[in-house]
Amino acid sequence: MLKDKYYTQTLLKIGVPIALQQLLFAAFNLLDTVMMGQMGEQSIAAVGLANQITFVYNLVIFGVTNGAAIFAAQYWGVKDMDGIHRAQRVTILLSALIGMAFSAVALLIPETVLGFYTNDAEVIRLGAQYLRIIGITYLVMGMYMTYITILRSVHIVKMPTAISVVGLLFNMLVNYLLIFGKFGFPQLGVRGAAIGTLVVRLGQFAVLLLIVYWKKLPAAVNLFQPMARDAGFLARFFKTTAPVLVNETLWSLAITTINSIYAHISTEAVAAVNITGTVEQFVFVIGIGMANATGIMVGNEIGAGREHNAKTYARWSILISAGLALLLGAVIFFSAPFIIRIYNVSEQTRFFAVRLMRVMGMILWSRTMMANFVVGILRPGGDTRFTLVVDGLVVWVVGVSMAYLGANVLHLPVYWVYLMVASEEIVKNFMCYLRFRSGKWITNLTRAETSLELAPE
Repeated sequence: MLKDKYYTQTLLKIGVPIALQQLLFAAFNLLDTVMMGQMGEQSIAAVGLANQITFVYNLVIFGVTNGAAIFAAQYWGVKDMDGIHRAQRVTILLSALIGMAFSAVALLIPETVLGFYTNDAEVIRLGAQYLRIIGITYLVMGMYMTYITILRSVHIVKMPTAISVVGLLFNMLVNYLLIFGKFGFPQLGVRGAAIGTLVVRLGQFAVLLLIVYWKKLPAAVNLFQPMARDAGFLARFFKTTAPVLVNETLWSLAITTINSIYAHISTEAVAAVNITGTVEQFVFVIGIGMANATGIMVGNEIGAGREHNAKTYARWSILISAGLALLLGAVIFFSAPFIIRIYNVSEQTRFFAVRLMRVMGMILWSRTMMANFVVGILRPGGDTRFTLVVDGLVVWVVGVSMAYLGANVLHLPVYWVYLMVASEEIVKNFMCYLRFRSGKWITNLTRAETSLELAPE
């Protein structure tokens, strides 16, 4: 492994910046949660539940952009920029339409949506304030993520990471000023957190577009070129991407249903789940970095016709990420009582959060392996229909069922319900491992181009 310079250098070049970006994003979320925690459990719960809508939106968008990444990574393996741009144009259009739909929900019926998660009137009121502001960002974030995805697929990661770093730092500052009303700014609480995020996301998108088109980077696509001539490509694009989109939609709806079950246990329970989720983002950054870097390498190698290398790189990444996740999981398990001290929450919430973090530490290896199987191996290999079954359906059959059984039938504490839900990860990992061993997941999408006459960009 260490002798393969392409693998190690690409892993560091792509994986480290993505992991760093996710680490800073997790740091922002942690600080944001801590700041909101000073306002009490209801504020934490309100922002956490409002962000469930953002969570669903992000995963739907991830499904669309991940479809583009599959094509972009393989096309980059043969340096086909026309193919990359066709995938990019379709993805930008889809992202804009999805963003408009989610913005309409957030702006028009936030109370109705939040009522799905909780009956706490104050939590719904605060969450609706947050959602009406943050929902405006849905119009642009999908398009922003499309450009980021294309840049990553062609191995440009430092510039997007730098934009994210500056944005997160500025976001933390604005949130601090507006949540607490410091230095003459109004004290806006949850609305302040939403305004800070809105301003920064709009600014990040504007800066990214300026740099991409000014420097004429590979993502500088001509958006006004008609897509009518791309009918053959569109058929193949949607055949591959549709399962990813359905997969992420089903999975996100399942997770938000599970979070609704947690929320109906108690406000303290969902506050503890939100705290645990924020901590998990910290330790999961390595898994995200590995999965994204592996996916790009696997896609590049398959597109270039080097399937053996793709299998080898996939195997190495699984071993590395699982080993690191075991180590980090142990750290979280033993440090949970100390981590919770930074939050100003009730003893009941502390009690739940410590036990939830310990469960999370024990299952981190499983979630990390699953991310690598789905995002880093099977999807980049073009095996999107299998991932739809294993990732989009098993979570409903096992995960949601276990959550309902534990909370509403057995009436267990939230940390036992959380552990029962985690059993679905074991099932999915076993299925993915068998699929990986079979080799049936490899599909070279670029070979379909050999029978087509591509018009120039």
